[in-house]
Formats: sequence, C-alpha cells, structure tokens
Amino acid sequence: MENSERGSATIEFLVVTIGFLVPLVALAVTVSDVSSATLASTTAARQAVRAFTRAETTAAGLRSVAATTELVLNDHGLAANEWSFDVDCSATTCLRRGSIDTVTVRVIVPLRFVPQLPGLVLPASVTVERAANARVSIDAVNR
Repeated sequence: MENSERGSATIEFLVVTIGFLVPLVALAVTVSDVSSATLASTTAARQAVRAFTRAETTAAGLRSVAATTELVLNDHGLAANEWSFDVDCSATTCLRRGSIDTVTVRVIVPLRFVPQLPGLVLPASVTVERAANARVSIDAVNR
C-alpha cells in the first residue's frame, strides 16, 4: 500500500454515508410531517363534528368547529399550516334531530425538502383531508 492512498477509505466512507444519510433523513422528516398532519386532521374532524352536533344553532356550531379545529391543530404543532373545514348536513337544515352531520378538515402540509429544479415540476405541498360524521341526538332540546 502506498502512502498516498492512506486514509482515502475513510474519506470515501464519509462521502458515501453522508450522500445516503442526508436524503434518508429528509425522507423521514417528510413522512413524519404528513403522518402528523393525518393524525391531527383525523382528530380535528372527530372532535369538531362532536362539537357541531351539540351546538344550539348552526352559527354557534360553525364557531365551535373552527375553535375545535384550531385547538387540535395547535396541540399537534400545525398552527402555522394552512387549513380549512366544511360542514355537510344530511337534512335540509343542520342540527335536526336524528340527522347525520359531516365535518371535513383539510390541512396543507408543506414539503420542506422537495427540490426546485428547472424542468422538474414537483408539488411543494400535500393536502391531507379527513372527514368524520355524527348523528344529532334525538333527545336534543330545541331542535
């Protein structure tokens, strides 16, 4: 072995390891972000539909859905993400006894490590959408 090649295996190992490790960590972080948003949007939809079906009026229910969704997303660390919700009612009016109401929550997850290369169009974000439904109680007062 010549002296000029001493230590080159260590350098080659480091270059190859970093070359594989950095993209692997970026992929793990991206999957973690999307997974967290999926869990948060599922929880937000479930809790929001419960809050909506217990409200006295549709306006109060919509305020409850917004507050509940924001609270859940804050708890999951997604407050800065863009989000929205929709409420769909099975009856002509919401909150009728026995009707099934559905809340859909959408969270936009930015993909932090997606490269912006010329000629390559990749989405910079992913939308996670989850829905939950609940039946308005037939014992509800003032419905």
